[in-house]
Amino acid sequence: MLNHKDNKFQYISKINLAIDYIEKNIRKKIKLEDIAKASGFSPFHFHRIFKAITGENLNPFIRRVRIEKAAFMISNNDYSLTEIALKNGFSSSQSLSREFKEFFKTTPSEYRNSKICYTKSNKEKDYVLDFHYNDDNSRPTIYYKSLINNSMKVEITTLPDMTLAYIRHIGPYKNNPKLFEDLFGRLCGWAGPRNLITKDSKFLCIYYDGPDVTDESKLRIDIGVSVPSDTDVDDGAGKQEVKGGQYAITRCIVKEPKDYEKCWNELYMNWLPQSDYQPDDKPPFEMYPVECKLDNGDMIVDICIPVKKK
Repeated sequence: MLNHKDNKFQYISKINLAIDYIEKNIRKKIKLEDIAKASGFSPFHFHRIFKAITGENLNPFIRRVRIEKAAFMISNNDYSLTEIALKNGFSSSQSLSREFKEFFKTTPSEYRNSKICYTKSNKEKDYVLDFHYNDDNSRPTIYYKSLINNSMKVEITTLPDMTLAYIRHIGPYKNNPKLFEDLFGRLCGWAGPRNLITKDSKFLCIYYDGPDVTDESKLRIDIGVSVPSDTDVDDGAGKQEVKGGQYAITRCIVKEPKDYEKCWNELYMNWLPQSDYQPDDKPPFEMYPVECKLDNGDMIVDICIPVKKK
């Protein structure tokens, strides 16, 4: 017989399946019946359960995710407004513009122009990070001298598809190492007894929302570990397929929590605009090797951004 905690985990897991469905089908017309079916709940009860778990009603949630994804693409891609609209489930650029202005109180063009000079206003000029990656010359590598006088080595490579068992967090996470420690602890506490952690395991932290766009109370991240595709999940863990493809990857040695943001900013604000690439429409993530913690306490992390040629 399920206790209250088990029942809550089951509800969260099912709503996570619904969110995964929305994320993967954001450019399509999404029907309540299909979302409910993905979650295993009946359409009649789905709205109430979704609101109870996420704190948002379904339709405003879908609208917000679409607009915020469009905002990220407007400030980071060279796509036309029509392309951005269609990639995010809007019927036309006019439809996106109306929704965008209502949501952000500014037009897409004004929003894009406000971001153009962002890299030039970067005031983080005094930190030193050890950026490096492996010396496998069989893959193309781009060396880049950043605006803050640090050398950054970025590898453009193709990652395979991965099956991920994950724990999801919705809410603030910035500069909160205890939160990440707890999430990774929960994940390892689930995966370890099931013999799912090996020397070849990959640990990922997937970011679905831009912290400069989405209210921090609604930010979504998944902490996951690569598992065989036939792995059964339960007890609050979910399972999803992470699409492979071309990624820009840089390895960082992180000395303190705030360095994570600096690494991301360096890649997005400085390397990306001056490269021949732009972000693809898949979520970026951090990838950690099993032995990611060095003897001195520093962390090894690979920042992975899905990219495509401009």
